[in-house]
Amino acid sequence: MLRALRAGLSEAGGALRGLAALLLPAHCIVCGHRLSEQEHCVCTACSVTLPYTRFRARRDNPVERILIGRFPLGRADSYIFYRQHSDAHRIISAIKYYGRSDAAVEMGRRMAAELEGTAFFRDIDLIIPIPLSPRRERRRGYNQSLMLARGVGEVTGIKVDGSLLRRRVDNPTQTRLNVNARIANVEGIFSAPKPAAVSGRHILIIDDVITTGATITSAADSLTAAGARLISVLTLAAATSIDRW
Repeated sequence: MLRALRAGLSEAGGALRGLAALLLPAHCIVCGHRLSEQEHCVCTACSVTLPYTRFRARRDNPVERILIGRFPLGRADSYIFYRQHSDAHRIISAIKYYGRSDAAVEMGRRMAAELEGTAFFRDIDLIIPIPLSPRRERRRGYNQSLMLARGVGEVTGIKVDGSLLRRRVDNPTQTRLNVNARIANVEGIFSAPKPAAVSGRHILIIDDVITTGATITSAADSLTAAGARLISVLTLAAATSIDRW
């Protein structure tokens, strides 16, 4: 009886999802074409042509090179390359400016799936996203890095905690700043309010885009000062300029 009820509810749920898809069809956040039932956020055609870094946890990759020596670095990786007016730019824009928190979670899942089978997630104790200022999070409605982190957590089973790093300063955007200005802009802007929760642990920091590593370094410094043993880094995108580092 219970099994039959569950089956009926599952069929009803499937019918409702099908009706919702018919009335409110989902579209690819890159090309705008309608998605099939098997596709999520990015269509298969666009997924094939995304500018993947394909670092796959390779040691001494460009992301590691810009972070090594700044803090106790475990591993670092990025999923795709980012440049203005590209497919990656459209994904980042949808996630940050057009309310697509679902796309952030989906891209987090894809980031983690790409690294499955490597040693990237080995011995990581906790995932911590880069926080937004309260004002920006209220305006946006969510923190895109937290959504990415939740997707990674779904795949890896590693706990995600967005309360262990806080942004103390609502600093200006980094977008148009040079390297030195970026470093100055984020210096001391984070705090780790619960040192006991991070002390002695290997932390994975999640962010949307890495350009110079200034924001991530500032966050890592706060976590290290609170006692974190090791910091690894995973971002959705890496600016193409990192290849010159």
